[in-house]
Amino acid sequence: MDLWLTADDKLAVGSDPTTGRMWSRNIAMEASTMAELSSLTLSYGFRAAFRGAVDVRLPEFGEVAQNLSAETKIFAELKTQDPKAVEILAAEMKRTESEGRVTMVSSSTEVVEAWCAQGWPGVLRAECDSPGQAAALTVPAGAAVLVNSTALDEHTVQLLHEKGMTVYGAALHRQEAERLMQCRADGILCGGFFLKES
Repeated sequence: MDLWLTADDKLAVGSDPTTGRMWSRNIAMEASTMAELSSLTLSYGFRAAFRGAVDVRLPEFGEVAQNLSAETKIFAELKTQDPKAVEILAAEMKRTESEGRVTMVSSSTEVVEAWCAQGWPGVLRAECDSPGQAAALTVPAGAAVLVNSTALDEHTVQLLHEKGMTVYGAALHRQEAERLMQCRADGILCGGFFLKES
């Protein structure tokens, strides 16, 4: 799940930096309070996707975590660049008894370093366009790296393994996921839409 640090220091769950694509008003996630975000209703198109539900609302991390089974692993991507979000997420994990089930993902080295300093598994999302850029990566101690599938090949994965990194590939399609398996990536983060086919 993608998490945004709200103006009142809550962690809101949502894919986009603004709410306009799915919700009734277009406001910025990080400039809004959780109460403002929770008051939004689904846009017409998404209401149809949720079979006409009108009571769907934008949740906080803690609400989602406490409603998942105790066996469910959680990939939580902190979209904020503010390391303060690490403390907030840690407090919510403790409150919802989800410690040990959360792997945090971030594109901020500072956020990943703050997370890994607590001894928890962290993943640095690296935006790379080529195998050469991927091979030049360094990550904080104790962190894995998540790289777009187009920047990974078997040789690059081997180079990153030699640096001691755990390597996840990000795939949008089944073919990309299959190629990443052949490249010996340690894991694949992918859209759920093709998992039922696999």
